[in-house]
Amino acid sequence: MLDVKRLPLKIVALLAIFTLLALSGLAYILFLQFLFPTLVPSHGSGEGFALGPGYSYQIPWHADGRLHLAFQASATVKLYIDDEYVRDCTNYEFIIESGDTVLVQMTSDSAVSGMFTAWQEIPFEKQLLALSLLSIGIAGMAMSIISLRKK
Repeated sequence: MLDVKRLPLKIVALLAIFTLLALSGLAYILFLQFLFPTLVPSHGSGEGFALGPGYSYQIPWHADGRLHLAFQASATVKLYIDDEYVRDCTNYEFIIESGDTVLVQMTSDSAVSGMFTAWQEIPFEKQLLALSLLSIGIAGMAMSIISLRKK
């Protein structure tokens, strides 16, 4: 068992710092995998919609990063993207590239409700940062433990 009173303070402090760094990297990885994709600016992870017979609905979507967008409707709608007819459908999925803004429009002859679901891709830079924090933290912890065992 380690006698904490006899350990060099610098090594214990480094071990604590590297442990916090590794935990930060792990927390960031978990955030990126489970929460980040649903944090679509202005919309969250989706938007509900409803339109009456003969009415139309439109919603602009802006992508800060590559954005996947899908919708499901309770009945068939005529789908337009940026004023271009796409098709008649009850569901559709497409990708909006980073920096683009798309206007999605729907019309229907009957009452329709539905939901847009959006999720964004995780940028490579953010993944690299998270893995770097975790790796540096683990490497630093290992070096600190090795130094402690030598003393």
